[in-house]
Amino acid sequence: MSNQLQQAGINKQEAEILTAWVAWKTHQHLKKALEDAEDSVRQRAELYLAGRRQESDKYYSINTYLDEQISSKPLETVFAESFTFKDIYVPLKASPVNANGEVNKNATPFEVESWAKEILADAQKQDKVMFIQGGPGRGKSVFCRMFADWVRQHLHPVWTPILIRLRDKCLCKINYT
Repeated sequence: MSNQLQQAGINKQEAEILTAWVAWKTHQHLKKALEDAEDSVRQRAELYLAGRRQESDKYYSINTYLDEQISSKPLETVFAESFTFKDIYVPLKASPVNANGEVNKNATPFEVESWAKEILADAQKQDKVMFIQGGPGRGKSVFCRMFADWVRQHLHPVWTPILIRLRDKCLCKINYT
């Protein structure tokens, strides 16, 4: 399917995402169709369904996690206020650092979200680890909340976001499937 989409003019990354979306939902549609089928078909399909139950549980578990833990993060209220993180989010700008963690003062600041998206889109960089370093209250955790939800909406199931809280730091892990 990915090859056919690319031949139709869709770029490789978008074709892979579309193909993954179709594959991610296929088992649910097959299961429903087999359950709704006539008895003779349903009996023959019982072996297929039995083998897919564990896989179906995995999909359900991941979808539940994404709905409850990722999509809800931008919509949480800030402290006891009436506004949400999504309401007050301002895209981060950053400067690159050298191997010693010192800011490169000659470099032009860049938007962190665009930088992260470029890395996920570049097959040559997908094995790299992205670090966002900054003082307290600079927006690192809010960025992770917002970016994880963006990945959920636009790149899952090719990439699956996982938020891991490390004390007062937030690690945003994006798994490639």
